[in-house]
Amino acid sequence: MCFNQHFHPAFIFFILLSCFTSYAETVIQGKVGKNITLPCHYSVKNNGFTDTCWGRSCPTLGSCPDKMININKNLKIDGQLQKYHLMGNVSQGDVSLTIVNLTEDDAGTYCCRVEYQGWFNDGKILPSVG
Repeated sequence: MCFNQHFHPAFIFFILLSCFTSYAETVIQGKVGKNITLPCHYSVKNNGFTDTCWGRSCPTLGSCPDKMININKNLKIDGQLQKYHLMGNVSQGDVSLTIVNLTEDDAGTYCCRVEYQGWFNDGKILPSVG
């Protein structure tokens, strides 16, 4: 793509942002009253420990708004409630979210955001509960 002087800088920023931000979206089917696990993994070997968060929406920039769970580089976990848990091996990069006692209100899209070093390259996984 060739840019010329007629493109507004905000438009160029949006194009660059969409090129460097990765997303993966899946639908996970669950049953009311059962537990469900939304997958999210990253390579600790390649990236070291990194900040990760779960929310109900995914920002274009920055951390998760409406954070449900936050994991920092020291593997300190904030926000685990009776409803939401990290049951995987966080030290191995398994930050999958388990939702306990699924209700109809839990349906919808979630966001796992993994912060990688550098600009515009955060990993985002957008599982939906169906």
